[in-house]
Amino acid sequence: MDRTLLKSVKIERLTESNYKEAFELVTEIFATSSVLHNAVGLEVDVYRTHMHDWFKYVSEQNLSIVAIDTQSDTVVGCLLACDYASANQFSQATPDKLKSINAILAALDDIYRTSRQIRPGECLLVDMAAVTASATGRGIYRALRERIHDMARAAGFRKVIGELSSTVTQQLCIKQFRHTVMAEIEYQSFRYNGVEPFASIQNPKSIILVEGDLTQ
Repeated sequence: MDRTLLKSVKIERLTESNYKEAFELVTEIFATSSVLHNAVGLEVDVYRTHMHDWFKYVSEQNLSIVAIDTQSDTVVGCLLACDYASANQFSQATPDKLKSINAILAALDDIYRTSRQIRPGECLLVDMAAVTASATGRGIYRALRERIHDMARAAGFRKVIGELSSTVTQQLCIKQFRHTVMAEIEYQSFRYNGVEPFASIQNPKSIILVEGDLTQ
């Protein structure tokens, strides 16, 4: 990675001082750019309302980070992470347009859990990661990933988990970080309530769950 691209960016923990900006950045990018959310036609306001409590729940674990442009003093990236064992302990009502997304993520999770016994403090889930369009191409996403891997090791986590729906994140985690694909569901074949909600997604062909070994 060209470190000169990151010279005006600092990465630090998600805190109360940058929470609002980080929340708005992540929810805006996911609602407008995620292949899953585009496929179901999700509105930003609906998504933000739904994500409010989850974002707070995850951030309180103090495992999430932000990238701040030091020249503009603005948040240009955020990575939301939590203990994977705690992820299915949170529940809330789900808007209709999000139900199919939750269903494919739950199916991916079920596949993974059949081959792993999940213990608290053992697996870190990279739940959401986003970088502003104006800051892409500067290596920020990779830098966020590298920092969270270091933080996870220091906290005693042995594995890092990612549920990856985009081509860019899949290629980075598999080809660069050498993470292992543990579960995969093709968009074209996934059915929910008798329909294929993600049939319009052409690239990538599937959503995957990858696992990285933090002990190596």
